[in-house]
Amino acid sequence: TDSPEAISKKIMGATTDSGKEIIFDPKRPGLFNLLTLYQLATGLARPKIEKKFVGQGYGAFKNELAQAITLLLAPIQKRYHELMESPGELDKILIQGADKVRPQAQETLQKVKEKMGLK
Repeated sequence: TDSPEAISKKIMGATTDSGKEIIFDPKRPGLFNLLTLYQLATGLARPKIEKKFVGQGYGAFKNELAQAITLLLAPIQKRYHELMESPGELDKILIQGADKVRPQAQETLQKVKEKMGLK
């Protein structure tokens, strides 16, 4: 539920290293983790990401990462806020989910009891 500004602040403050190249290198764990997040948020392949940031610094990369994560999370956050503003709707969804899985759970519990000799 972080705001776009809070997301950006956290990413801009994330640890990297003193290197200059923006490449997927497991020996550079801070940058590697941020690049992996960028890959997951954008769906771009590693070579395309590395090519995109040739000659750019960490600031430019982190700024784009913050934008990508903000865009990825926007619909999730929107739905979260809608549900938090409507507790009745959230309760309805939770009840429907429980009703849907209850038969499976009861069947599994019955099997466990039989295996344990409790029935």
